[in-house]
Amino acid sequence: FIALPFFAFLIYSSPFLLSKIGAFWIILWMFWYVMFRLPELSRAKPKTIDVPYLEYLGRWQSFLELNISLGRKAIYWYGLAPGLGCFAIILGPYLEGQMSLLKLLGILSVFFVSIIALYFYLKWVVKKLFEPRLKKTNELIQVMKEQKSV
Repeated sequence: FIALPFFAFLIYSSPFLLSKIGAFWIILWMFWYVMFRLPELSRAKPKTIDVPYLEYLGRWQSFLELNISLGRKAIYWYGLAPGLGCFAIILGPYLEGQMSLLKLLGILSVFFVSIIALYFYLKWVVKKLFEPRLKKTNELIQVMKEQKSV
């Protein structure tokens, strides 16, 4: 939501129709993300430990699996959805003849490199942060189930 005023001002001030459409698309994506994706994570995260520890670990396991799933699909949510809006914002001045082809290609190359870097960063986060935690949680659940059955 930090960028919301910037994109709202862009809708108001930009003389390029495609740039206005792109900014509006990004604002719609922000609202969708805050209204639907973030609450899904909040609901899945275990709040308290006032339940049996094995049940708490099961909830924690589900939360980590959801994070891994979202991390693997993040390029669609972080890259493609707002990326389409950014692409439209960049393309607007070019189509109106206000930007040279060389400048457009330079901006687009930085744009695509940023999306690719974001993709690899999110893969790294899933691999280094969430997968080891899930592995340890699964091992702990297995140990606790074995002790419970003994």
